[in-house]
Amino acid sequence: MYNQCVCLCRTEPQVLRLLQLWVSADGELPEYSRATMLDDVEVYHYDSNSQTIVSRIPGVQTAVTEQHFLVHVEVVKCVRQSVMDRHTLRAHYVQVLSGCEVREDGPTDGHFTVAFDGEDFLSFDKNDLRWISAVPEAQTLKQKLDNDRDLNQYWKQVLENDCPTRMEEYYQYSKSTFQRQSDQLQE
Repeated sequence: MYNQCVCLCRTEPQVLRLLQLWVSADGELPEYSRATMLDDVEVYHYDSNSQTIVSRIPGVQTAVTEQHFLVHVEVVKCVRQSVMDRHTLRAHYVQVLSGCEVREDGPTDGHFTVAFDGEDFLSFDKNDLRWISAVPEAQTLKQKLDNDRDLNQYWKQVLENDCPTRMEEYYQYSKSTFQRQSDQLQE
């Protein structure tokens, strides 16, 4: 369970965000890239060109288990594939933003949204275990995802439990970095 002490020591909610990007064009850009942010500080990033998880904060590398990382990537790939399959004539990109926010009073707010070429496409409602399409083109994928109860339970678990747990792990490994930043701001 999330350690309330860590949150109480901070005046603002803690936020963990995973920013993922898929690009469908050949070129120098990686096909897939991901950045994980803790309170607007990059914890680590990955891209398909280097195929390496690079930690920006000392000690976090041990908290990023490849097993968890790869499972998460594979699950999100199904969304990307469904979106990209319909659009192959020019370069396109799919952006996925997921994460959670933990407030001082304890509640966690998790989110998972998908954009296609910079426009809202699909989002997940973890309370009702259903997907919300932002555009008519997302209806087919929405129906497919709504029918996958196991996948929807997985995302609910990720947003409500795994995300706050990961946040706590990253924060514990990052304490010295955040403390240095806080000290510098106070000077």
